Amino acid sequence: MPGKRKRDEEEPYSQTVEGDSHHHGTTVFVSNLPYTATSTDLKTLFSDVAPVKNAFVVLEKESKVSKGVGYVTFAMQEDAQACVERQTIDMNGRALRIGWAGLKVSQSANSNLLKLYE
Repeated sequence: MPGKRKRDEEEPYSQTVEGDSHHHGTTVFVSNLPYTATSTDLKTLFSDVAPVKNAFVVLEKESKVSKGVGYVTFAMQEDAQACVERQTIDMNGRALRIGWAGLKVSQSANSNLLKLYE
């Protein structure tokens, strides 16, 4: 099996299959957050599930008000997988939805895609 960089070069735009944890990282997307939830609240809640490296609530740029979604990065991929398999977790009586975080596409990758279709 080729190294990670070589594999990425061979399949730069491949999509992961739903439920295929092999290609997922350690970050999960959390939605249905209360608008009062903070990044610290999110990290504290998910630290009860497994060790968390980072957690943050997404805020509106101008008003700094929560958008009701956030991201949690776990120390290990297996912990993230177990969290996603739970599908929900309770925060103050509210069921938070959990799924895999989408892949970020870099600006250079966007430029390369545009060149393909010119």
